[in-house]
Amino acid sequence: MGIGKRLKCNILLVCISLLLISYEGVAQKFYLKAGGGYKLQAGKTRFIDADPNGLTSIVPSLDININSSGLATVEDISGTFGGGLEIDLTGGYIINNYLAVELGIVYLKGDEKTIGKYQDAISSEEATGYLNGVLLSPSLVIDPGFSGVNPYVRAGLVLTATGKLYVDTSVDVPGGGGPGTDIRVAAQTVVEPNFSIGYAGAIGALFPINEKISLFGELEFRNFTIDAKEGEIEEFSTVAISGGTSNPVPGQQLENLPVSSKQFIFSDSFQASMITEPPTNEPRTVPVQYVNAGSMGLNFGVHLKF
Repeated sequence: MGIGKRLKCNILLVCISLLLISYEGVAQKFYLKAGGGYKLQAGKTRFIDADPNGLTSIVPSLDININSSGLATVEDISGTFGGGLEIDLTGGYIINNYLAVELGIVYLKGDEKTIGKYQDAISSEEATGYLNGVLLSPSLVIDPGFSGVNPYVRAGLVLTATGKLYVDTSVDVPGGGGPGTDIRVAAQTVVEPNFSIGYAGAIGALFPINEKISLFGELEFRNFTIDAKEGEIEEFSTVAISGGTSNPVPGQQLENLPVSSKQFIFSDSFQASMITEPPTNEPRTVPVQYVNAGSMGLNFGVHLKF
């Protein structure tokens, strides 16, 4: 082999070596976290109005019970939709020994919460809701860089990626269809969110197993309110129950509801005529509502360095 060819080979080998060293150095700065946990509701507020049509006697965040003497017992049931099981996958990049940035993808399967209840001598009514969705969580992580157990503080944002709020409403009227015939109304409303931003923070620690793998545990707090965009009653039925059988009540099914009674657009500013009735073949615009998804709870998982 000639001197020129040998020189080119040596230069090529040096370049490849430098690239491998550079890649290894950069790769070692990346890490991946996978885990999950359970969140409790935090920062309770009043729930949304699940019945903009006024079809029920339910008042949001109140449990109203009226006895046979006409005396009402009223209890507050405010809360949030942030509680439930979570699974998360997070990618991180180490800036230096004390600082890192992360981007987490969080799937929340929310607990079902009672929004409102009403009961009197004639009927029993209840509305419940739960939130299922995916959140994005960009964060900044600060730690002291200990070689053993390494505590850290994480602070950042929470962003809506995708998800929906499901609200189930039921009304039972014993004898509502005459002696021996009960009436039951069941509905499900689905609320879709606008893009919303909240805040999250955590205190945790890494527990090393070897140079590459660690376990982590953290206590996380999330302050997050979701702006409702639009809602729709996707299920609605009225049945008469008699002798163990149920039959749909004609004219009181989903297909009988006009568009304005089952599709809603939430807005913080709109105009409405006080003289003429709004068109029934278009979605109805209603005042904006906010879904509180605040939570606090524990996360556990595995931390893997590359």
